[in-house]
Amino acid sequence: MKRLIEGYIREQVTLLPECLDDFAGVDNPVRIVDSFVEEQEFLQQPVAIK
Repeated sequence: MKRLIEGYIREQVTLLPECLDDFAGVDNPVRIVDSFVEEQEFLQQPVAIK
C-alpha cells in the first residue's frame, strides 16, 4: 500500500531557523569552541572503548 506524501504549506511558519549557524551570533563564544573542534583530527587519534 502506497502512502500519500504531502508537501509543505507555503504559508506555514517554522519555529526554528533552517541552519544552526542562525542561532549563534558572529561574536558568540560558541564560535571559539566550534573552531577548536573543527581543527581537531578526531579520526586520526586512537580511541579506547571500554
